[in-house]
Amino acid sequence: MKMQIYMETLKEIEARIENSYIELQDLENRNLRDSEEYQYTLQYLIDYNNKEAKLLAKMVELFRLKDIRKEIGKLQITEREIPITLGHLPDAYVYRLLYLIDKIRVDDILDYALTLKTDINHILLAFLNELIDNSYYQEIRSDLILYKYNLIYMDLNLEAEFMEGRIDREINLEASNYRTFDFPGYKYVDRSILALESTDYLSYITTHENFLNQEWEYASMVIAVVNVLARLILCEQDTLDLVYDDLKNIIEAPEIDVEVKNLINNMYSVLDNIKSHIAWSR
Repeated sequence: MKMQIYMETLKEIEARIENSYIELQDLENRNLRDSEEYQYTLQYLIDYNNKEAKLLAKMVELFRLKDIRKEIGKLQITEREIPITLGHLPDAYVYRLLYLIDKIRVDDILDYALTLKTDINHILLAFLNELIDNSYYQEIRSDLILYKYNLIYMDLNLEAEFMEGRIDREINLEASNYRTFDFPGYKYVDRSILALESTDYLSYITTHENFLNQEWEYASMVIAVVNVLARLILCEQDTLDLVYDDLKNIIEAPEIDVEVKNLINNMYSVLDNIKSHIAWSR
């Protein structure tokens, strides 16, 4: 059977998975997370997630992984992933599938990168749960909920925990298990995912000062700030030195709008609330 036939089936499955996530975030937005409809949709998601896994396993048996990745890449129509792809990009499923393929590949660097991303996302979820439950951020609550489900949709480790009901307030970070003398390459991954991505978010923060008048700009600024703080938690000292001064300069610079500084300080306060729930795996 030609790969294209499998790809068509895979696209149908991905559409159902994506729609399930969009429905789940809508139900939570309407305060129906404890409803039968939410549980039904979650079970529907689990069923199609299993179908996705079985189909990909069959494809890996029949075709080379690099050929599968090439076919998936042909479906990409947007230039790059954005912070919230779920419900925002028509080819969001392509980015999800590319992460899936990376997870299947046996590669120490990729494995660490995906683990580091999951650690970041766990911290982000803790931030989001605090903000979503806080009436002060009611104006952007729906955007934050969508971002929450986007994190799960795009992170296969997080997704597995979500479907098994294992995501809770206690965060056990796994990155330290890889940071050993025998795996010196982790420092280069840290510089990319922790330092360089933080720099990108800091650049966004300094160029979007007038954010309070538009809901999406407000939500995007919150997302940018918590992404920086989540990464700072995971930095070793040499990586932290590449980023922290830039964040400190934003807080102290007289030319930076006071609302930006207030937002950063508010997110620091949220961090104080969640840091007692964060522990390093040993």
